[in-house]
Amino acid sequence: MNLEDINIQNKIEAYILGKMGANEKKAFKKLISTTPLLKEEVNIQQSLHSVFNENIKFKFDKNKVNKIKVQLKNNEFQELSDHIKNTHKVFEKNRNNKISFYKYASVAVAAIFILFIIIFNPNDLNDYYNEYENWEDLPSYIEQGNNETDNLYKIERYYNEERYHEIIKLINSNLNEETNINPEKLIYLGASYFKVNDTKKALKTFDELTISGHVLNSRGYWYKLLIYLKTNNAKKTSEILEIITSNPSYYKHKEAIKIHESL
Repeated sequence: MNLEDINIQNKIEAYILGKMGANEKKAFKKLISTTPLLKEEVNIQQSLHSVFNENIKFKFDKNKVNKIKVQLKNNEFQELSDHIKNTHKVFEKNRNNKISFYKYASVAVAAIFILFIIIFNPNDLNDYYNEYENWEDLPSYIEQGNNETDNLYKIERYYNEERYHEIIKLINSNLNEETNINPEKLIYLGASYFKVNDTKKALKTFDELTISGHVLNSRGYWYKLLIYLKTNNAKKTSEILEIITSNPSYYKHKEAIKIHESL
């Protein structure tokens, strides 16, 4: 089968746009199911049709608009734009060359989507992290006048002195001796792991905090959210935001709502 054939291309277009009669559609679907190359071509064109006809709504603010302006002036984007225009001109001159245009356009669309991911995802998540991170606002025991020999006091003092590795060593040595894990220690342990860039252990520690049953357990979700914002994990950020915003009593509930509404 010659996919370049104008009759095939017209049938694909009619199939996608729903302009085929019932019998013709049934026959064409059977042809698609038995012709891998045709099936691939139909899938490509269906995807492109969805992209070009989807009404996508973005909530733009001034900063985002400025980012777009900068990106649109970028040389690589300008070159991509010129290529698309030139390809479209060739396509208009030779209507039989639909397939080439569609395949090139699919690459162009992918490139544009990557551009928008760059603009709207990683930078924005980092912005939220920078605005809301509160690693210096952990539960305090110095203010409560605890004794110098108390481990919690020592842990907090080490934390203020940025002695994170010592905190990790101290808490882990104590955890082996404790039946019930102290939630305050889990908070400082998770924060210390994060400070030394061990996000995997930090997340695992905050997971333990969330299931501790302690009044401080909801802090674990907030600290996990900060980590996901910092590491630009949009999927996990969304999941944690759903948890926090669905529970009014959770730590930083109002802040989570603000982030959720503005994303």
